[in-house]
Amino acid sequence: MEGTEIERRLQNLSRPVEFSIRSGLIRISSHIYNTEADIQYGVEKLGAILED
Repeated sequence: MEGTEIERRLQNLSRPVEFSIRSGLIRISSHIYNTEADIQYGVEKLGAILED
């Protein structure tokens, strides 16, 4: 799956996941205000997208 498709799907979630695509790689960077639940949500959603 192309990075642009992954980007589109992550941004169209009911709770969008912030990330960047750099040199064909996906970079997700948490911030001090992100909770463990936020990070788990992002990982689960990314995994589901990549399994499609």
